[in-house]
Amino acid sequence: MSEPATAAISATDLSIRFGGHVAVNNVSCQFYDGKLTAILGPNGAGKTTFFNLLSGQLAPTSGQIHFYGKDITRYSVSHRAKIGVGRAFQLTNLFPKLSTFENVRLAVQARGNLGFDMARLSVDLPGVNEQAEFYLEKVALLSKGDLDVRSLSHGDQRKLEVAMLLALEPKVFMFDEPTAGMTIDEVPIIVELIQAIKQTEGRAILLVEHKMDIIKTLADRIVIFHNGEVIADGDPNEVMSMPIVQDVYLGRALA
Repeated sequence: MSEPATAAISATDLSIRFGGHVAVNNVSCQFYDGKLTAILGPNGAGKTTFFNLLSGQLAPTSGQIHFYGKDITRYSVSHRAKIGVGRAFQLTNLFPKLSTFENVRLAVQARGNLGFDMARLSVDLPGVNEQAEFYLEKVALLSKGDLDVRSLSHGDQRKLEVAMLLALEPKVFMFDEPTAGMTIDEVPIIVELIQAIKQTEGRAILLVEHKMDIIKTLADRIVIFHNGEVIADGDPNEVMSMPIVQDVYLGRALA
């Protein structure tokens, strides 16, 4: 079946250089609604840098980024988040001095254009508290809503960040190693949440993940990065059987 005409988010000839180092080199890639794409590669391959370019943490040296056909290359992080580009980070990106509940409530307020207004945290804005509780329940953190984020385990902090991303209700979900630091018992909660997004929301999902069992469960497509370039892109089974991909993952020199 052919892909829809307009990608949810796409990169065209995207590059970024840090001095003499080219971290992402002339990458063109499109991501579509209803599809989960796993982005793989060895450490230093350019995966997270590519994510940072798409979500606005970094500005490209050259190339363009489009969101449903609109050029967003120069949009700020906050502007991209507002139009629907949602990012969960490899390292937790939370408000450590606030409670678990207050973190999610801030995300709900931001989605409703109520802003990250700390002065309104104690005000029961219509529907906001209920929505915050709804997303906390989704990640099995409702019972820890009153705890300061600093007191949560690393795994619970990762779950909280996913709850905040869900609360923003983005059109494009970007997960950077969402299960990193989680226990074996915690991982299925996140996998099931991502599956639910994929099945019921019809959103484009980008996933950087090293756990192959998770990739096999979730991915419709795999894109392999190596030395800042895409060296393979396609069906998971076909991509992982390619000699060039096996060479990268086995640590042998590329021909």
